[in-house]
Amino acid sequence: MLTASARQVAPATVSLTSNQAIAFDALPAHGFGDAAFALSANSTSGLRVAFAAAGGCSVVGSSVTITGAGSCTVTATQAGNQTYNAAPPVARTFAIARAAATLAVGSREVTYDGTPQAGDGELCTAGPGRDRRDLRRQATILRCMPAATR
Repeated sequence: MLTASARQVAPATVSLTSNQAIAFDALPAHGFGDAAFALSANSTSGLRVAFAAAGGCSVVGSSVTITGAGSCTVTATQAGNQTYNAAPPVARTFAIARAAATLAVGSREVTYDGTPQAGDGELCTAGPGRDRRDLRRQATILRCMPAATR
């Protein structure tokens, strides 16, 4: 005669999730002052990709706004769900050139390109945080030098 006893075992839980990846192309260089532009990235799961920015830009939704010269890194992420694991983040960095600065004095207009430019006229010092109009209103004497003596 055989006797046996069965012991109770908890049911096994199996989690079936799949990995996913993000396709996010390189971003071209931009210049400070450029219009906002749209981002595009896709996950292999078909789930929506989110973006975050660091550096000289900001991101709202999928729209990038340039906020300063230098560089910007945009990172694409997808958090996953009950079927898909989180995708590894993908970062893309692009350069942001400085905007051209144009200075007009009298009839001469020059766009600054990083090199000294010749000019004529006078150079006046008004002190930190003050301009010529403020000084004249206060009857303070300006110190001006003709261009030839600079």
